[in-house]
Amino acid sequence: MKKLEKLLIYLKELNIKPELKSFENRLIIQKTACLLKMLGFDIKYKFSMYVRGPYSPDLTKELYKNDLNNFQGEVSKKEKEKLKKFKEITEMNPKYLELMTTYAFLEKEEGYNEIEAKIKLKQIKSFYSDHLIAIGISKTKELFYNPTEEELKEMKEDFKDIRETALENVGRFL
Repeated sequence: MKKLEKLLIYLKELNIKPELKSFENRLIIQKTACLLKMLGFDIKYKFSMYVRGPYSPDLTKELYKNDLNNFQGEVSKKEKEKLKKFKEITEMNPKYLELMTTYAFLEKEEGYNEIEAKIKLKQIKSFYSDHLIAIGISKTKELFYNPTEEELKEMKEDFKDIRETALENVGRFL
């Protein structure tokens, strides 16, 4: 329960209820845990690639066998700030989380370079539109990379047309 407890504390800070009845909520928990781990949070579960992206069978087992409402703890000020940024960027949207986690996992855990990861993401997530994939990649970069203000301005300009087109069209696909 100790390693699960830390995750539950993070989920609570993100206003995610550890409710397991819906597939969507289980996906949000899995993807959030994986992204937080890759961001350096104290998550001890191992993840590997499955159909919907990185997944931890051990996390699922622990979620089902433990009382998810009986835990205590607080996040640090630094963790709170990082979790706030995480929530703002991901919007806690299951599709974004799935795309972001998969893209980050391909780069950080499976050793793909940026171009290879984009190609692989499009192959394994072909049921998502190119627009949604572009948003997922953009959000992943925003989450993981800490550019200077100047670099951030350049990136926003570089992705402006893609992001605007994606945002115009994404409503039809959600």
